[in-house]
Amino acid sequence: MRVVFVAALLALCLGGADAFAPMAPRRTLAKRASALNMAKIGRSGPEIEGSSKVLVKTIDKVDEKVEEKQKEDLDKEQWWRVLLHNDEIHTFEYVIEEIVGTVPTVTRRKAFDMAMTTHRDGQATVAIVWKKLAEQYCLGLQKAGLTSSIAPDANFKNSSVGRD
Repeated sequence: MRVVFVAALLALCLGGADAFAPMAPRRTLAKRASALNMAKIGRSGPEIEGSSKVLVKTIDKVDEKVEEKQKEDLDKEQWWRVLLHNDEIHTFEYVIEEIVGTVPTVTRRKAFDMAMTTHRDGQATVAIVWKKLAEQYCLGLQKAGLTSSIAPDANFKNSSVGRD
């Protein structure tokens, strides 16, 4: 192995990079050629044989109407609550671990308070977030075997409490 390395190093020094071209498999040469062609796409200068020009368009100005529409959509989007329902199957420690593992913004202390509220009142709010994230958290809790659901935050009396 040492002899091959020394011979390869000597060939590289004496013959340059082309010294290895006859030894390289065809796939490697094809990859090198395509990498060269891909590197030249979109650059100005003499064209490489067999390549095609690609037009690149840049946008300098942001469309203000689109930006305002996106802001309006965010304002219209409702907040959703992730609810945890009481069950007599899981231990407090298990419920706390699963809440902390599923909802990254919840600390162990908050999770303990949620578990106590769920035990005492039958349900507790785990998080108040947008709908997609609420669905994700709810599914995560359900996969862990906990009973959870989501509901629009507007359905609750004090809808500003607990928003993440």
